[in-house]
Amino acid sequence: MSNYRKCAVSNGYSLIFNSGWTKVNNSNALNAVNNSDTVMLAAGIEYAKGPDTLTALATSSDANYGQRNLLINVAGLSNVVDYHNFNLTYNRQVNPDLSFTGQVGLVGVTSQFSLGLPKTLLPTYSLSATWAITPKVGLTMNASRSVAPPTTIIANAETSYLATASLTYQATPKLSFATTGAISYSTAAFTPGGAGTVFTPYLTATNVYTATATMTYTMTPFISAALAAVFSERVYDHFITPQDVITLSLNYRPH
Repeated sequence: MSNYRKCAVSNGYSLIFNSGWTKVNNSNALNAVNNSDTVMLAAGIEYAKGPDTLTALATSSDANYGQRNLLINVAGLSNVVDYHNFNLTYNRQVNPDLSFTGQVGLVGVTSQFSLGLPKTLLPTYSLSATWAITPKVGLTMNASRSVAPPTTIIANAETSYLATASLTYQATPKLSFATTGAISYSTAAFTPGGAGTVFTPYLTATNVYTATATMTYTMTPFISAALAAVFSERVYDHFITPQDVITLSLNYRPH
């Protein structure tokens, strides 16, 4: 759940405000220590002129990990982690068919809500490009380094390197196809006590390889159906965990 607002000031400048609440529940019993309730607040300023947009944004996300009370002294895990993000984003629309987005930032954590700067800040960055090769074929590529709440690692934060490529094909006005390939590498961050404990295998480097194929049929402007196949493989500490998922969904979007 989120609430995003942008207020135009003058001469291309706008103020940005965002807030949200996220609840995460993992079905895997071990990953339950990453179950969380997160409240997010963000504020920034945007400047847009012609094809260029520059945005500076500061975000504070307060995550409460309710399953960690007994694990704080064991693996250096905190039951409350506040994430501080400072990002500068630049977007350029080169022409109607090609656009680029680049972002650099810093991320730090504290064990409770604080308006002060964390003692340690880690760098983040991303670069993406979107290209409409033909009126029916599109290509999107992205590479990034992020520091965020943990998803595949048991830790206070997770550092991830991600590279993706997506190809889309609009066969007809109602029928479209998409395929995506992704490679990611993740490791623990801001968790000094985790090494040498039972959690060590889940704090070491994790590689995930994913391939996705999707077919979408738009029935009306508000209703669409999608058939998706996801093939993934997770590799960590000499273990390989494959996962294949096929889903059929019906989506309704009133706006």
